[in-house]
Amino acid sequence: FITDIAPLREMRGEFAKASVHLFAVEPAILWTWRRSGVDSWGDRYWTAPNEPTGAAVRYFLRADVAQKPKIRITTPYGEEVAALEGPASAGIQTVVWDMTRQTGAPAPEGAGFRFRRRPMVDPGEYVVILEAGGKTLRQTLVLRPMPER
Repeated sequence: FITDIAPLREMRGEFAKASVHLFAVEPAILWTWRRSGVDSWGDRYWTAPNEPTGAAVRYFLRADVAQKPKIRITTPYGEEVAALEGPASAGIQTVVWDMTRQTGAPAPEGAGFRFRRRPMVDPGEYVVILEAGGKTLRQTLVLRPMPER
């Protein structure tokens, strides 16, 4: 099995007393998927699930909470670009943001299917705000551009 143990590294000190904890958010890459047009699978084709594409936001709840936790992504200047909800049950929870702008103007009227997808945000620094169990916690998220070939 392959798993991300980064949250386990933060489980010390003040964590033992916390009812809610927002783990550090690892930098993410703004991947743009392209199909090469060339399939060279040969006579065998093997697949395995990939990690979800996006920025993983992990938090801990010591006990179940009455309302689903709210996760907001903002620019450093406070402009909200995404709003998500997470599981309200106790334990370590993960919510993956697809790095698209979820707030603002919708696609133009009559836009084809190709243009209905929400636009990707720009590379840079963002703020992750978790509201759960009466607490508001913040972490910084860095989105990096896709590496050049």
